[in-house]
Amino acid sequence: MIEDVQNTLLSNLSLAVESSTLSLHNKLKYSYRKFHYKIGSHGQEVVQIRRILKRGDVAIDVGAYKGGLTSWMMSSVGPAGKVIAIEPQFELANRLNAFYKRRNELSVINAALSNDFGTAKLRVPNSEASACASFVSGVINDVNCREEEVALYPLDDILPVEDMQKVGLIKIDVEGYEYKVMLGAEKLLSNFNPPILFECEFRHSASLAKVFSLLFSYGYNKGSFLTKNGIRQIEEFTEDMQSNPKSSDYINNFLFTKE
Repeated sequence: MIEDVQNTLLSNLSLAVESSTLSLHNKLKYSYRKFHYKIGSHGQEVVQIRRILKRGDVAIDVGAYKGGLTSWMMSSVGPAGKVIAIEPQFELANRLNAFYKRRNELSVINAALSNDFGTAKLRVPNSEASACASFVSGVINDVNCREEEVALYPLDDILPVEDMQKVGLIKIDVEGYEYKVMLGAEKLLSNFNPPILFECEFRHSASLAKVFSLLFSYGYNKGSFLTKNGIRQIEEFTEDMQSNPKSSDYINNFLFTKE
């Protein structure tokens, strides 16, 4: 019964394929973005996604933005797999859904994940969709930012158990809101320990130690961080690695696994 409710909720949250169309210009930009991510600053994330995910897996992209990593997830899991892309900004979710509307393995959800049901105001720092939008107070200081009212759902309550067992990777990029996302995924993370690739930064008011401790309490035994040259063990991470966001050596992406 619970699984039927979860399947229905997940289906209802997913945007309908007829929801919008995309201009040729935007289609070209979305196609280019996939390969730009591979050769640019997201290169190591792409490497890990391709290394970890297998055909038939379920992958979850929390904070999908414009789908640069979503597309690599789709390539990795193939038509037999499933990618759930969660994006709170309506404009971005609608565009992503329009671009991939004939790809049955993708479900786009215009909402946000948290530790409880409800709504929250998402602050967007300019008139258009932004990669810096956040629910966390203090992350955005732009007085001209606008707000979007966004529905919140715990991942544990919208993801059916049959999908939980198949999750091969979760990627989280939510500008300081990752702790609440992880709290709302306790059942999934503690029972199945899928690899989790996430962004976490002091400048987003995040307590890295708090996030790391939560994952260790869920049964994750191995933590790593991504560098431009590969991955290093979490024991080597120091706070000064996040002292200069403009540095090419800036560290903000982490990977936790069970082993």
